[in-house]
This record gives sequence, C-alpha cells and structure tokens, in this order.
Amino acid sequence: MARSIPFTFGELKMIQLPGPRSIGLLAIARRFRAVPAAIFILLAIEFTDELTFGLREAAWPLIRADLSLSYAQIGLIFTIPALISAVLEVGVGVLADTGHRAKLVVLGGVLFGASLIVTALLPGFAVLLIATIVLYPASGAFVSVAQAILMDRDPTRREQNMAKWTFSGSVGIVAGSLIVAAGASVGIGWEAMFVGLGALALSVTLAALLAFRGNSYGEAASERTGFRESLAVTARSLRNLRVLRWLGLLRSADLIYDVLVAFLALYFVDVIGASTAQAAIAVTIWSIVGLIGDFAMIPLLERVRGSA
Repeated sequence: MARSIPFTFGELKMIQLPGPRSIGLLAIARRFRAVPAAIFILLAIEFTDELTFGLREAAWPLIRADLSLSYAQIGLIFTIPALISAVLEVGVGVLADTGHRAKLVVLGGVLFGASLIVTALLPGFAVLLIATIVLYPASGAFVSVAQAILMDRDPTRREQNMAKWTFSGSVGIVAGSLIVAAGASVGIGWEAMFVGLGALALSVTLAALLAFRGNSYGEAASERTGFRESLAVTARSLRNLRVLRWLGLLRSADLIYDVLVAFLALYFVDVIGASTAQAAIAVTIWSIVGLIGDFAMIPLLERVRGSA
C-alpha cells in the first residue's frame, strides 16, 4: 500500500534531471548493483509493505470464507483504518521532520509485523479490524518515513529513486498474489501466510535497525526542525492549493488502484465462479501490467522529467 507525505518531506519539488543515458537492461542492472546496502534495506521495506497488501488482497476470498465476513464488514475494514490513519500519519510526518526518522521506521516495523502475527493467531472480525487499524498507521511510519529517507538521501535523483521504490513495491504486489495462488493450490491457509509476512517485516525491521546504528543518513542535523516549526509548516502546506491538488490525485489513485484490487479477487470468486487460486492468478496478471510500467519508468526518467 504505497503512501507518501509530500507536504512534510518536500517530495513535490521540481527536479532538473541529468542528461540522457543508456537505457538498456545491462545499464539498469549496473545501476542496481551500485546501490548501497542501506538503500536496498529501504527498498526492502517497500517490497515488504506491498507484498503484504498484495497478498492480503488476493487472499480476501480465503479470509472472508474462514471468518464468515459480509461485504459490509470488509468495507468497514477498508474504511475505518484508512480514515484513522489519514489523521495519524500527519503526526508521523511532523515527528519525522524533528529528527526521529530512524525510530519511527523501527517502531512502525515492529507494529506492522506484530499486527500481522496477531491477526493470524487470533482470527476474527474484531481482531482483524483492530489489527488493521494498527497496521495502516504503522505502515505510514515504517514505509513512508523510509521513503522520505531515500528521497532526501540524494535530492538530485529523487525521481529516479522514486521509480526504483515504486518498482520494488510492484514486485512485492506480484509476489504476494503468486504466494496466495501457490498456497491455495496446496492447501496453505491465509493465517500461515500472515505469520510469514509478520516474520519478514520484523526481519527487515531488524536489518533497518542495524543499518541505522551509527548512521545518520536521512537525518542530518541541518534538516531537523523543532516540533512547533514542523507543525506550522504542515499547517501552511495544507493551505497550499498545489499540495492539496497532489494529495487529491494521490487519494484518487489509491481509490482507483488499491480499492479496486482489494475487491478483484472477491469478484472473480463470487461473480465469475473462479477458485481462490484462479482469483489470485487474476490479481497477479493485473499486477504484472503495472509492474511492466513501473519497470519502464526507471530508464525513462533518465531521459525525461517525471514532473511538469
């Protein structure tokens, strides 16, 4: 579930990109090999987040059948956590600007992984709803702050790094739906998948914690602001029409993509009459189309500007 806090981290700045470069597959591979290990950990955070939500959306037929959920209950699980998270993530962004990014990433990762494991061990509508309420803002701290660290690491290549970030997430979405298709085919339940996701999230969090120790990247003292100052900047940003336009576009994109995909597997099971594995494959095919486009953006942004 890709997210960003543009009014907090300045991700909407106009960036002048370098001149044309080779865009072949070997050139792309060389660029990824040159990426520092710490950056791979940040990309792994985005991969883990999208792997989680890609798997969950493909697994909804399994979850719905096991917990006897109605469409109204599923709608509540999508809506209530999202509304609460929309408010809490503003606070996360404010705290991130005060020099606590590493702590927020680690705390968010722990809550992210724990909520998945609790959901699997104590299945039920109430637990699923509460765990999702925790999961969404935890994703904001775990993923959006990691994204900000990556964007601020090299402002001159912010758009190129954003393309790599998005591609990493797309790989996670495809992998998540493939796991559901394979698991459903051999009788693996969604609870086991969630436990695996939780363990992965905690492992990535531990790797991030080790990378952050003694390393202040993304948290230069010159970039830190006081809490009141950060809060005031956020308040001014929310009155900026340009920022509001981008926020509106971001939420519209989430509605078109995230919400649609969330019901895609259920549609194939309930309307088309597909099995859970077949529905997961349908989600995979849908996701692969986006994966191709995200991959194409990496070399494209070496030749053209991503913003206008």
